[in-house]
Amino acid sequence: CTEQVARLIEAGSASGGGDADAATQDRGVQALVQVVDVLVGLLEIDDPDRGGMTHRAQRLARSVAEEMGLEAEVIHEIVLATLLRDIGRSTVEPDLLSRSSALSTEEHERVREHVPGSLRLLGHIDFPWKVLPIIRHHHECYDGTGYPDGLRGREIPIGARIIGAVEAYVAMLSHRPYRRALTEDEASAELMRYAGQQFDPEVVEALLRVLDRQVSRLSAPSGPVVVLADPGGDSTAAFRLRLLNQGLEVVPADGFDEALTSVRQRAPHLVAVSADDDEEGALRLLREIRRDRGLE
Repeated sequence: CTEQVARLIEAGSASGGGDADAATQDRGVQALVQVVDVLVGLLEIDDPDRGGMTHRAQRLARSVAEEMGLEAEVIHEIVLATLLRDIGRSTVEPDLLSRSSALSTEEHERVREHVPGSLRLLGHIDFPWKVLPIIRHHHECYDGTGYPDGLRGREIPIGARIIGAVEAYVAMLSHRPYRRALTEDEASAELMRYAGQQFDPEVVEALLRVLDRQVSRLSAPSGPVVVLADPGGDSTAAFRLRLLNQGLEVVPADGFDEALTSVRQRAPHLVAVSADDDEEGALRLLREIRRDRGLE
């Protein structure tokens, strides 16, 4: 899937110029962003900690860029860079990315290799936008203590400064094996605490203004819980991705017995059942749920 994303971007970049009018080009860019959004979402869909995270981050990054009055072309760069920033995670050992215990200094350095990994995967593409510098520098810190080049302040591309704050905020709202998810107020307080150190203060101000106006917040872990029973495995992938992108917490179950166990362990807001391969099993699950008084 990582290679598919790279090929899609290459094809979209190659067709981005020409004599097409501005409206047609803009529709093409939006279509490209939406398709990349879906493909990256599929890369994350089986990650219990990151599912839907990139989608939420790109929506928030767009809102912050618009709040700061950036030009449309720069906003396109930022949105696409947000979607592609971590594509290089596929080059890092999965064990390191899912480790629940503390990483050693050497292991941290290996995880940091996802940045050059992203650049290697995308470096051959002739982007019509300045996407690669944003990806390269989205882990820089405003005070110069970040990586890979130790840039500080306005040396860091504005897109990278926006992604740095947005990514951190969305990550703080997400569960990790080594910590609980923060509340929205706690995450906002952390942004303010590290403004001028890790984050650009101007970006933090814009981000907080955007968050104050949002009716639908981004805190996936505290959102509605959906148990998704899909014995077939793949038939509900698109549906699951949409649920994640809407900020719902999805508990997947490979079979109806597993789904029933999940329902009894943690009463969800919704149970979604795929009956394509086993209609009788699906009906049996629903009957068991209705009979269980503990779930009323």
